[in-house]
Amino acid sequence: MRILLITYYFPPCGGAAVQRWLRFLPHLVENGCLVDVIAPEKADYPVRDNSLLRYIPAEVGVFRTPNLVISRIWGFFFPRIQMPYGNLKKDRSAGLLTRIALWLRINLIIPDIRIIWNRYAKDYAGLMILRRNYDVIITTGPPHSTHLLGMNLQMYFQIPWIADFRDPWSEIHYLRLAGQTKLAHHLHKRMERKVVRQASAVLTVSRGIGTEWDAGKVHVLYNGYEPRHFEGSSYQRTQRFRIKYIGQLTAGQDLAALVKYVIAALPDSDLEFNFIGTNLTEQEWGRIREDKPNLTFELNRFQCHAEALNEMVNAELLLLVINRCEGSKGILTTKLFEYCGSRTPVLCYGPRDGEAAQIISSHQAGFTIEGLNDTAGRNYIQELYEKWADERTVRTTADLENISVGYQVRELIRLLADITNSPSGM
Repeated sequence: MRILLITYYFPPCGGAAVQRWLRFLPHLVENGCLVDVIAPEKADYPVRDNSLLRYIPAEVGVFRTPNLVISRIWGFFFPRIQMPYGNLKKDRSAGLLTRIALWLRINLIIPDIRIIWNRYAKDYAGLMILRRNYDVIITTGPPHSTHLLGMNLQMYFQIPWIADFRDPWSEIHYLRLAGQTKLAHHLHKRMERKVVRQASAVLTVSRGIGTEWDAGKVHVLYNGYEPRHFEGSSYQRTQRFRIKYIGQLTAGQDLAALVKYVIAALPDSDLEFNFIGTNLTEQEWGRIREDKPNLTFELNRFQCHAEALNEMVNAELLLLVINRCEGSKGILTTKLFEYCGSRTPVLCYGPRDGEAAQIISSHQAGFTIEGLNDTAGRNYIQELYEKWADERTVRTTADLENISVGYQVRELIRLLADITNSPSGM
């Protein structure tokens, strides 16, 4: 089977946006699929991680298209304001000009600023389709403007097309929390419905995405974790109980509150908190550190993927914060699966009946608290600390096969076979 994958985010882009398909590619190749990837040559990436390039199988054709780098234009008009990226995290302490720029991004650039890349990618993809006779096209978003490109290619070339939603579109939390107007929401919703209606199939990372869409088209495919990526890491105990949060914060996440909860559960303990690649504001950093002179707090820069995984393994407790917003029950981050794969216990702050909590519970990977008065959560933390203090194991041991990348790709290949062999695959 020959697959054309179109994605804006691809190595050397770093961070969570590239992990899903970067993990899928080796398994697709191992199962006999021929995959080509179209991505921009130059792009506005929030972080770069050149180490990820080694994970791209040699059999995968990677084709880089020209692109207009928006950050240069943004810098001309807003020289003192960092260009907002996917999380669009709202900072109440930000200046007026920053807040205006964010409002313009949310309400006037629809569906997203990356749509400019489509004009470059469309011509390139068209030539490749004529030359290589693909069985299926896959577009992955965010940016969801990429799905508009996939829809146009399908209509013109009559090839089955799958739209992969790594995040919600019209209902994503940061649009809800960042001052989106009703008109902007309506336009997003209209584009989204058109994409879903036209697609041969829709992939989502959780059951909470697209609950109102045609159920027959929607297929949940977890991001999963890649066991191979953990082969070089092993847990090493130290003299401090290490608590870590790895990754960025987005709108609606209150990490400071969860840190205070943990400290309250272990008031006289020697704790070490480490925040890796975390975009804390000065106000948030102050809230975390206030009145805790006896504890260690470290804020570290973004690390390459392998280093981040090693940090996950070498901890006693990992923190996960689900965005507090409508639809939070369906939020499943890439980080959750890697947390599970690290075998370090996870403390999740989010809805107890949410999908993240269900995965943590069913795989005995940790504990979920819904509120900051949860005594059961405190008991869990204290028992974990006592095990560590007694030098007993604090690693998780449940079977994780059904959330592995290999399992997800086998499900994907079955779906691809059904679509390409069906007369109604279009």
